[in-house]
Amino acid sequence: VQTTHGLAPDTIELHIYVPSRNGTTVSMLHEDDGLTDAYRRGAYRRTCFEVTRRGTRLSVTAAATGDGFRECQRRRFRIIFHGANLPSCTIANRGESFDRTFSLP
Repeated sequence: VQTTHGLAPDTIELHIYVPSRNGTTVSMLHEDDGLTDAYRRGAYRRTCFEVTRRGTRLSVTAAATGDGFRECQRRRFRIIFHGANLPSCTIANRGESFDRTFSLP
């Protein structure tokens, strides 16, 4: 049995593959204690990511829901871009929503 029990990273790496054309892609990260059904009572964090390309502009938006849970230690996302010459970046995040825009070369 594989489990994430005991895994509580303070940084989560997000690998973003930059779209080659204009458009939007959506993905989701669900975090909970991995052991109980406390997520049914809101003890989770769900982050919906939206990556939008419009010409030379790339926006990364995250909308977070849920009440969080005691074991969650995440403090930041480290974003690593693929398919474009953009440096990686770190966004401090404890479950809030965020919106960042980048200029593509």
